[in-house]
Formats: sequence, C-alpha cells, structure tokens
Amino acid sequence: MRELAHLYDSDVRGLPEKLGRPFAWQEHLQWLARQDQQVAREYWKNHLSELTEPSRLQLSPPAVAQTGTGALYFTFDQSLNDQFEQFARLHGLTQASVLMGLYALVLAKTSRLSDLVIGSVHNGRANSVNGIDQAIGLFIDTLPLHIALPAGQALVDWLAQQQTAQAEQDVHSHIGLAAIQTLAGFPGTSIFEALFVFENFPTDASTIPVGELTVLESLGHDGTNYPLALGAIPGKTLSLRLTFDQARIDASQAQQLMDRLCGLIRALPAIATTPLAAISLVDA
Repeated sequence: MRELAHLYDSDVRGLPEKLGRPFAWQEHLQWLARQDQQVAREYWKNHLSELTEPSRLQLSPPAVAQTGTGALYFTFDQSLNDQFEQFARLHGLTQASVLMGLYALVLAKTSRLSDLVIGSVHNGRANSVNGIDQAIGLFIDTLPLHIALPAGQALVDWLAQQQTAQAEQDVHSHIGLAAIQTLAGFPGTSIFEALFVFENFPTDASTIPVGELTVLESLGHDGTNYPLALGAIPGKTLSLRLTFDQARIDASQAQQLMDRLCGLIRALPAIATTPLAAISLVDA
C-alpha cells in the first residue's frame, strides 16, 4: 500500500516514479538453506511425541445440511480492551498468547478433551534477514501447537507455559506443516481442526501515507480449509472473528464457543490463579 501510494503521489505531482530496491528472494532461500534441518526434525518429533491420533473437535453438527462458511464477530469495548491489555502486561504475556490459550481452553472443555492441537499462524519472516519486513508476498506458515491441560495448573502459569512453547516453534518453523505432520506419524493427514491467527499487520487505513489521496476504508477477506478458525484483529480496540464450516459445525454451537470465549476474557482478572479444572464456561 505504501508503494502504491507513493506511485500515485508521484504521478499526481509529476515526479519520477521511483521505488526502493525490492527484496531479493534469494536472500530468503539462502536463509532457509542455512537452517539446521535435523535439529528442527528432532524438535517436532519430540513436541508431537505424545500425540496418538489427530486432534478432533467434538462439536455439534448442523441439524439441517448447510454449506459455506459462517462468521461471528465480537469487538472489545474500550473498558474491556483496557482490562485485557492490563492483564497481559501485568503477567508478562502477549495478547496473542492469552487469546490463543483461552481459545484452546474453551475448545478442550467443550469437546471434553484433556489435550488438543491447534494450528497457529506465524508470519514466517526471519528477523535476521535484512529487508524481509518490506518484502511483498506471503511468508506465513501454520504450525501445530500440542497443548495439554493439567487440571491443577493455575491459568496464568499455564498461559505463560504456552507462550514459551509457541516462541520455541519460531526457530523450527522452516520445515513446513506437511513435513511436520509426517514426522508426527500422520502423513497427508491434518492433525488439527482449529486454527488461530493474530493479525499483527496494520489494518487502520489512516496509518497509510498516501499524499493527497484519502483512504476511507480498508477491508481484508480470507478463508481457511479448517472447520474452525479464530482471528484476532488489532485496532483502536481488539476484534475477534470466528469462522466455521457450516457443513460441520452448527451455528448455535459456534455462537456458544464465541460466548464462552468472551466470558473467559471478561473474567480474566478473577480467574488468573484458578486451576484449569476449576474454571467454568459460562454461556451468554
């Protein structure tokens, strides 16, 4: 968008249309070649060693056959947003880690699972590669996080543990999901059904420098092949988008999941030190 705005502004002003040096894709390929494949393979084998079967959600199917993708939305009001940010900051957690942990907790309790795997979307851009943050194109990858729910562990300690586990995965993200699932013993089979993505790219159109051009609104649309996906969208306040496969999950079940997640978010200050087994899910 910045480059498009620059070209537009240059054209309006009658100036030469010049852009900076584009990112050289070869630099990313060279970075990939330098990564230790054996260490990464050992990491993923160990991380998924206790997975005996693909993680499957036990959710209500639609009463009447449906097709397409459904979507539910929730936007934090300013008070809730401030409370959520304060909770994360107080406990040294990222907002993404808190949301993903609560999402996993809701899914596990609703499906009566003691552990599950969630696919977490990473940006795939190595900080050590100069200029990659300005590269055009999709570098994102999806990594499986195997999450256990120890009954007696306090919520905030468990969230911190999941944050550490997820951070460790970035070092080994270059292998790719298909190879990871093969290492886990499930070649050609998805080992999770729920996806989580924290969209950490700018979405506020007012932040894009466009010279004399005014951007009134910016919208993004995407899709997924997974039955359930939670997206968190930063802005003036956080927004959540829960998409679901209407052929697989009943709309009322999806609404219940969203309501339960929002209930946990509101209750965070009160349940921070509560053991996981003692946390109740409340339907709106």
